[in-house]
This record gives sequence, structure tokens and C-alpha cells, in this order.
Amino acid sequence: MAKKEKVPPDVESLRKAVARFTKQADRGTALVATAWLDDALEGCIRAVFRPEKGTADEIFRPDGPLGSFSARVKVAYLLDLIEPTVRKDLDHIRGIRNDFAHSRRDIRFTTPSIGDRCGKLHGAESCRLSGWTLHSPKQKFVVTAYFLAEYLMSRTEPRKRNPLLDQVDSYGAWIRRTIKSSSLALLEQEAGTL
Repeated sequence: MAKKEKVPPDVESLRKAVARFTKQADRGTALVATAWLDDALEGCIRAVFRPEKGTADEIFRPDGPLGSFSARVKVAYLLDLIEPTVRKDLDHIRGIRNDFAHSRRDIRFTTPSIGDRCGKLHGAESCRLSGWTLHSPKQKFVVTAYFLAEYLMSRTEPRKRNPLLDQVDSYGAWIRRTIKSSSLALLEQEAGTL
């Protein structure tokens, strides 16, 4: 059976999904919202890659180097695609998602360890500073996840590439320049000894 093509997330689909996943139990909300962030983050990273889908698909496979949400957050940060506050929010959300995904206990957004992390979300704090009151940890989580996903999706436009770069041997040109400058230095050194 052929593998189904993964469709990158878009803002309109996200808006429709938010209405559905906020009505789920806390565990479902955390898992689905984070899945949206994971897909949006993948799209953000893919936007800076050269347009070679096969290789990109390989590294984003679950067993590939960018197969985990954690790895994607780190790479996006190191590539300067996201700011420190975005990374921190993504890391908080990842930790919350992991608690929901791996706990056998019945946990909720009001569980102290989760509620505390929801209170530290920069997105929720920015809403508060803008005069928008979020009352519950779940609201803080969902609103932050929504804004993060939309922010990441806004950064998925493929960068403008110069098609000549694929035809130019800049590595070879660099080697030739290095050899030439080394050769000139050697000639100057030998000329000084004559």
C-alpha cells in the first residue's frame, strides 16, 4: 500500500482543529495540540532546506535525526529559525505533552506540575500583558500552542534560492583560490630568497 502524502498544516485547518481539540479531555488536548506544533515546526525547518524531498523525508522519519519533536526544536533554534522565547515555550509544551503521554495516572492541566509550567508559557504571559485574561492552565496551554503553531506556519515559505548555486562549483572554486594564493605565497617566498 502506498504511503499517504503528508499535507503540511495551514492556518485555516488549525483554526478548525482548535475548536475540536479544546473540547477533548486534557490528555487529548495536549497530544493533539502538540502534534500540530510538531508538524508546523517540521514545515518551518523544511522551508530552509534545498528542495530535495527524498532526503528531507529521510531525516524527518521517526527513526531519523529529526524524527523527534525535541530534535526539531533544537535544530530550529540552532538554525536561528526560532527565538529563545519560542524555544522555551516549545520545550515547556513538549514536557507537558510527555507527562500526558507517558503517565498512567489521571492527570489534568490543573495537576500542579503541569499547571505551573502552563503558567510559565511566554505566549500566555504576552496575552496577559495585552489585556487578555486566561483563567485556566488549559486555556494558557491551548492559546500558547495556537499562537506558536500559527507563528511557525507563517515561517514556512521556502526561502528564495539561487538556481545557479546548483550549477556552480563553489567548493571547487574555493579550492582553486586557495591553491592559487598558496602558490603565490610560495613564489613570493622563493623570489625573496633569490
